[in-house]
Amino acid sequence: MEKKKIVAIRNLCIPHEITFEILKEVPAKSLMRFSEGAIQYLNQSRFSKLHSLASTNGLVCLWNFYGDVAVLNPFTQEHIFLPCQQPLIGRCSLGFDPTTKKYKVIKAQWIRGGRTSWEVRYCIYTIGVDKTWREIPDCANVLPQYNFVYIGGVIYCVNSLSNPYSIAAFSVEEEKFIRMILLPDGMLAKNSKIVETKGQVALVDHRNIRGDGHISLYVVNGTGKTQTWVKHIIALPP
Repeated sequence: MEKKKIVAIRNLCIPHEITFEILKEVPAKSLMRFSEGAIQYLNQSRFSKLHSLASTNGLVCLWNFYGDVAVLNPFTQEHIFLPCQQPLIGRCSLGFDPTTKKYKVIKAQWIRGGRTSWEVRYCIYTIGVDKTWREIPDCANVLPQYNFVYIGGVIYCVNSLSNPYSIAAFSVEEEKFIRMILLPDGMLAKNSKIVETKGQVALVDHRNIRGDGHISLYVVNGTGKTQTWVKHIIALPP
């Protein structure tokens, strides 16, 4: 039986991924105003139109639709530009390999396959090791709906190509998708925002944000075929 829990919004700890979704709407100069070095970094013309960002262990991954990808440590003011590829439509995520202790950036690219068709291509880059992006084979059946989220050596995304809809789990160490987690019954990929909360994969169902004054947060317990979802109802302020 599905468990439900009422949570007061004032006691809710907002997941990092939701915070970053808010921050990505803030102008780049304002976002990094606390760090003079970061301001100089973001003021470069190639990042004047920041598309999105993701965070892992305090490091920030930034990218845009022009093919620029960079990783920034906002506290030490260190940053690195990754090799620029052709302009693309896609998503990026930063992950940590617990075995090699190396950071890796995974990138999903929308490549035009014809006049009306697109294909998905994945590339990966190991920071401090690789000189160029490496293509990951056998990933064409995974299309991230919105964002990625990194948890404990695994990068997750809602797969909008799966039927039924599911969450795809990518192992940073193995550099491949290792399992699929079915979405809660009745939830559509387009209504699902994947987040991390207390080390667990969670989904925000944003269909009712402007409806009855509540949003639903589903937190997964277990993985693979044994997973269950716990539903939390969060009341929004009037």
